[in-house]
Amino acid sequence: MIAMMRPSSAAWRLPWLGFSLAPLCLLLALPEQPKPTGAFPEVRGLFKAQCVSCHTAKDPSGGLDLETLAGIKKGGKNGALVIPGNPEKSLLLRRIHGLDGLPRMPMGFKPMTTAQIGTITAWIQSGAKFEAKETTHWAYRSPVRPAVPAWPPGPSGQTATGFPRTPIDNFVWTRLAKEGLQPSPEAPPETLVRRLYLDLIGIPPTPEQLDRYLLDKGQDRYEKLVDRLLASPQYGERQAQKWLDLARYADTDGFEKDSNRTAWKYRDWVIDAYNRNLPYDQFTIEQIAGDLLPKATLDQKIATGFQRNTMLNLEGGVDKAEGMYDVIVDRVGTTSSVFLGATMACARCHDHKYDPFSQKDFYSLFAFFANNKFEPRGNDSVSEQKYWEPELRAPSPEQQGLIDALKLEIRDAAGDEKKLAAAKARLARVESQLPIALVLEERPRTTPLATKQRAKGAFTGDGPLVPADTPKILPPLSSKDPDRRDLARWIVRKDNPLTARVEVNRMWEQHFGRGLVETSEDFGTQGSRPSHPELLDWLAVEFMDRNWDLKAMHRLIVTSATYRQSSRAEAKRFAKDPNNVLLARGPRFRLDAETLRDNALAIGGILSLKVGGPSVFPVQPDGIWDSPYSGERWMESKGEDKYRRGLYTFWKRTATYPTFMAFDATSRESCTVRRVRTNTPLQALAMLNDPVSMEAARGLADRMERAGELDTQLAFGFRVATARMPNPDEITRLKRAYEGLLDRYAKDPEQSKKLAPTPQKAALILTANVILNLDETLSLN
Repeated sequence: MIAMMRPSSAAWRLPWLGFSLAPLCLLLALPEQPKPTGAFPEVRGLFKAQCVSCHTAKDPSGGLDLETLAGIKKGGKNGALVIPGNPEKSLLLRRIHGLDGLPRMPMGFKPMTTAQIGTITAWIQSGAKFEAKETTHWAYRSPVRPAVPAWPPGPSGQTATGFPRTPIDNFVWTRLAKEGLQPSPEAPPETLVRRLYLDLIGIPPTPEQLDRYLLDKGQDRYEKLVDRLLASPQYGERQAQKWLDLARYADTDGFEKDSNRTAWKYRDWVIDAYNRNLPYDQFTIEQIAGDLLPKATLDQKIATGFQRNTMLNLEGGVDKAEGMYDVIVDRVGTTSSVFLGATMACARCHDHKYDPFSQKDFYSLFAFFANNKFEPRGNDSVSEQKYWEPELRAPSPEQQGLIDALKLEIRDAAGDEKKLAAAKARLARVESQLPIALVLEERPRTTPLATKQRAKGAFTGDGPLVPADTPKILPPLSSKDPDRRDLARWIVRKDNPLTARVEVNRMWEQHFGRGLVETSEDFGTQGSRPSHPELLDWLAVEFMDRNWDLKAMHRLIVTSATYRQSSRAEAKRFAKDPNNVLLARGPRFRLDAETLRDNALAIGGILSLKVGGPSVFPVQPDGIWDSPYSGERWMESKGEDKYRRGLYTFWKRTATYPTFMAFDATSRESCTVRRVRTNTPLQALAMLNDPVSMEAARGLADRMERAGELDTQLAFGFRVATARMPNPDEITRLKRAYEGLLDRYAKDPEQSKKLAPTPQKAALILTANVILNLDETLSLN
């Protein structure tokens, strides 16, 4: 595990340096499991998932049919399933536990989990009521704006600590009062500034930016800082970094061959869309159906690259039509996961085992994408044919201006064959050098969209023709002959109960490290229940009423008193709420993979702030890429491109940038809604020894060296990394570390020269490396 410590703690050890600073490991508490409700719909969902393969209505094993309500009530050959109110004597639970000398159920399959057994136990304990009509799961009911709670008194009758800054605080602190807790005090200004910078733009503040805030004595200085950050070009990069996981963006095709592709114009479209604050409903529509909009612009077509980010299997002998079938399956699953928080992919082969989505629902969505233009291309050899979906040449504004100019020159040169040929040749050269954008395009059609429902989800599975439609549990489409444009507009209709909830939950997760619904990838019955359901609904309705304004919602969250709390885990709060579900303290979590790198490069003073453009190849260890089929190689970038932000790093699916993978990034072979944070020894080694970490340490040492005497150097480096001044004890320990390193290198100058020309500089570089590895540097506090 990474040594994660509070700098004011006693002593931690870096064995490779042979000195102590102060130990504290970051403990990651296990996710809280939802308490069993004993609701019959959940019990029936377990029967559907765990039992009906044997206990089916068609041929029930033991005479027990768990597929129908009548069968559940009747029981099997051995009698009734349950004795209401008596779980211990109920046959159902005795068989699940494998009692009475009989096999444990479900026989031949993995045993039920403790939580699943708890749900059945709670149902029996509460009377085993059989509800003929199942109640609708909360996520499938349209959100209604709840009344904002009155400001709560404290647990002893006094007014709650602090005061509300946004309605968010009323919801959160009312809940705290019920739990006998009060909110934490506001975090120190230096902590808040660093929190905002890392949260909203993904890079830390410079000392000059920090001082600008501290010297501003205005009452609105915090709000002004939020507005500056939301207007920064780096805001779009920060938001895009999160979105690229959802969009499964990568620079290669995937599978064994994993050839390079040119996809970065879509990534730049996402950055630009966030920076110009494109409303989320339009942001959604353009990515699903930008090509079908009236007078679709080049940018709107590029937006459909969201759907083109699927993997492509280009191996020899692959059936092209089956390959395209798999591509569309991925598009259905990704679209439903990203915008609806629904695990529709589970219904590809059969009706969803837990949620009210049928296999027909899956193929109804599939039909919207079944008319995308696709055909094999290549020579006559089937093995060399490749997928073909539309590609556009996508000029920059400057390139577009040159192409107008050249076309005008061609028109003016009419009659002069020499000038005409030269102008046409120049135009051809310019157009051939334009970057490619992968887009969707629809084939002409004369009949409504439809597709075959595939038996067991197989490409060859034959089934009935299914028209394009939306899941029956959700509001119906209004169009009788719908296309992707109608699907996109339906997703962002205000009566769709999922879309706004899903997106505001992701925003909350970004700022607090955990969503109000922890399972942001699954709003279904097997997902987590909302910790604050009224707040979630209020935010969802507010988002829609603010015309899907993303920046406005980020501003609303980060200006709340809830967000501005100190993240110190006071003993009573931590004991009662270790995972901070109740939000009695501010956020604190390790930075994600790309931000860790950006943070280190920024602290080292070497981060490039260049926005957009082709993906880059920063330094990485040898031997990561091995592409015998494609023959492509990692060509290390030169100059400032080596130090671009993490989201511009070339993303190869079969050999993803290793440091990112060490810190829980994904291969992007499929949509990832939520990265899970882990702690491993490899992470500590990466932060200490990765070439980029050492370059950042060298850059920080250069900055420290210019600050003055040693104590001033150490204080400067500490402040650049953490945004606060070190206390005397911290300076003493850093100084002791530096002096120990200096003594070692003075005795071994040859070893010193591997790092720097002098022992003093080598010692300073490794001391800077220590600062870069402090828990406070690696975490958002």
